[in-house]
Amino acid sequence: MKQRLKQAIENLKQLSVNTAEELEQLRIQYLGKKGLMNELFAQFKSVPNEEKKEMGAMLNELKTAIQNKIESLKEIIENKNEAKILFMGTPDIARDCLAQLIEDGWNIIGAFTREDKPVGRKQIMTAPPVKELALQHNIPVYQPNSVRTGEALEIIND
Repeated sequence: MKQRLKQAIENLKQLSVNTAEELEQLRIQYLGKKGLMNELFAQFKSVPNEEKKEMGAMLNELKTAIQNKIESLKEIIENKNEAKILFMGTPDIARDCLAQLIEDGWNIIGAFTREDKPVGRKQIMTAPPVKELALQHNIPVYQPNSVRTGEALEIIND
């Protein structure tokens, strides 16, 4: 049981969620009627008396850690919903960053990227990777000549 408690504490440090639904599932998994804590408290009854003090302290530490982790994850989710991100980038690596923000559930209100440009021998107009991804996720795309222009600054200020 001691090893299981230590493992649960370690696993807790690595937990993350992206949505309120995932957070609720996590809460149920750890604190629900059939959750880990109830299972551990049931096992606690069979712990020898000389180990009960140490095991009880570890159980309480785990329960407190779970409650704190759930609270901190809840705050993160709430902040994600309130934040507004105006993404700026063009190359493939910027596309990867935007993809991660989308996957993590951040509120992206627009994406700035360079204008489409001709590519290759046939000079085919090609959109930057950030534009392609943003359009796939219905994120407004802005392609000013320069972000220092009045047009770009108006968009940013809005």
